[in-house]
Amino acid sequence: MDPAGAGPTICADVAKIIFEFLAPGREPDSTKTTFSTAEAQRYMCRRTLASAARTCRAWSDHALDVLWRVVDDPIHLLSLFPSFSLHRVDGITYGFTRLISDDEWARFQPYACRVRILDLPVGGFGRIHSSVWNVLSYRCRHEPLLPSLHSIMGFETSSSASGGLSELDMLRTPTLRYLQLDTQGGTGCIPYWELEQLRAIDVTHEVVATANVIEPLMKLPRLLKLGLVLEYTKLEPEKLSGTFAMLRDLALQGSIPDICSFVEALPGSFPRLQSVSLAGPYISQSDWRQPGEGGFLEQQLERLYTALEGFAIHDFLFTMGDHTMDNTYYSSSFELKRLDDLLTPVHYETWSSLRTLTFSFNFQGMFPYISDADLGDFVHACPELVSFELIYHRELVEALHEPGGRSWARIRGGSEAADAPTLSTIIAFTTAHPHLERLSLPFFSLKSIPALVNVPAGHRLKSFDIVHLERGPSIYPAALVLDRAFPNLALCEEPEADYSRRREQLRLLLLGMQAGRLGTHRHL
Repeated sequence: MDPAGAGPTICADVAKIIFEFLAPGREPDSTKTTFSTAEAQRYMCRRTLASAARTCRAWSDHALDVLWRVVDDPIHLLSLFPSFSLHRVDGITYGFTRLISDDEWARFQPYACRVRILDLPVGGFGRIHSSVWNVLSYRCRHEPLLPSLHSIMGFETSSSASGGLSELDMLRTPTLRYLQLDTQGGTGCIPYWELEQLRAIDVTHEVVATANVIEPLMKLPRLLKLGLVLEYTKLEPEKLSGTFAMLRDLALQGSIPDICSFVEALPGSFPRLQSVSLAGPYISQSDWRQPGEGGFLEQQLERLYTALEGFAIHDFLFTMGDHTMDNTYYSSSFELKRLDDLLTPVHYETWSSLRTLTFSFNFQGMFPYISDADLGDFVHACPELVSFELIYHRELVEALHEPGGRSWARIRGGSEAADAPTLSTIIAFTTAHPHLERLSLPFFSLKSIPALVNVPAGHRLKSFDIVHLERGPSIYPAALVLDRAFPNLALCEEPEADYSRRREQLRLLLLGMQAGRLGTHRHL
C-alpha cells in the first residue's frame, strides 16, 4: 500500500460516511405554513451537501450522489437546463425557451444518473408544459431520462394532458421497482402489464375493483407489494384468470364490506402472501356492539377472518378510523369499547406463523381497549409473536390528557375500567410469547400487583408502552415488577415528555431502576 496515497483515500471514505448521515431523504409531510424542525433540518443538510460538492473535488462525487438521490420536484432537476423557465404567456407552466444544446445535455447526464427516487409534489407534472416532453424525448432517443431511477412517488395521471403516458414512458427504466399512482378513478390508461420490472405498486386514489383493473396487475411477474384504495368491489371470481404469484404484501383501504368482498373474490390468488394491512373507515358506536348481539362489526369481521384463513400471514395491521384528518374534533364524552370482536383467539388459530399484530385506532367518542379477560384468552394464540401493539392516533391521546375538560376521568365517566389488564395477565402473556419484543397497551391495573418472587425474570421485551395510568395507587410496586420481568427494555430520557403524566413518571422510574441495576453511572 502506498502511504503517500492513503491520506486522500481515507479522507474521501470518511467524507462519504458523513455525507450519508446528511442525506436529506424525502420531503416530510406537512400541512403547516411555517417551517417545521424536520423541514429546516432537511434544508440545512441540502445546503451542507451542496457546499461540500463545491469545496473539494475528492468529495464532490460523494456529496452529489447523496444530494441528488431524492428529487422532490422535477422542476428542480429540469432547471439545470438554462433554457428551462416559466412561460411568459401564462406565467404558470414551465417550458423550454429554445432547444437543448449538446453541451447542456452532456452537463445534465451526471445529475440524471444520480436520481434514485422521484417524489412528486401535489399536481405532479401539471406545472410542466407538454412541449417539454417532446424536447426531452428528442434528446433521449428512446433511452430513459433518469437511467438509475428506482422509485416514483405521487405520480398523478390527471395532471398531464397525456394521462401520464408520455411522462411514464420517459421515466421507464429497467431499474424501476416502486410506483405510487393517483389514477383519478381508473387504471386502464396506465399499461401496468408492460412494467414487468416493478416490485411494488401503490394506487392512492379510489378505484373500482373490477376484472379490468385486477387482471393487468396479475400479469406483473415480480410484483411483491400491492396497495389499493377501494371505492367498491365488483369482482366475479369465476371470470378472473391468473394469480398474484409472487405477492408478499397486500394493503387495502376502504369499507370493511368491500375489503371482505375483495379478499373473498380472490381465493387462492395469493399463494405467497405474508403481510396484510387493512384500513377501514369510521365505525359508529351503534355498529360496535357487544359480542353475540349481531352487530355490524361482529358480522363483517367474521367474514374478514374467514376469508383470510389458510394464509401463512406473518404481519397483520388493522387500522380503524379516519387517520387522514389531522384536526379531527374529539368530543368531551368518550365511551370505552372492548376489543372482543377483533381479538377472538379462534380467528388466529390458523395464523401460527404470525409475527406482528397491530391495531391502530382513531375514533370520535369511542376508545377501544383490551380487557383482562380478552388478553388472558389470547395468551396461547400466535406463539411466534414478536410485536403486539394497540396504537392510538396522536390527536386522540392528546385529547385524553387535555387539562380542564376532556380528561381521562370524564372519558370513563369518573370511574376506572374494572376489567383493565392486570400485571399478572400481562406477564403471563409475555411468558407465553418468548420472542415478543414490542408490547403496546392502552392501560393496565395498578390494584393487583403480583409478589416479586412469583414474577419470572429476564424476558427479552424491548419496548413496553401504555397510553394512560390510573391515579391513586403508587406506581413504585408496579415498577419493581416490570423491572424484574422486563430488564431489557430500551429506555431513555425524552426531553419533550410531559412528566406530569403518570405513564411518563413510570417510564422515568424504570429508567432509574435500570440505570442503577446496570451501573450506567459508572461509565459517565
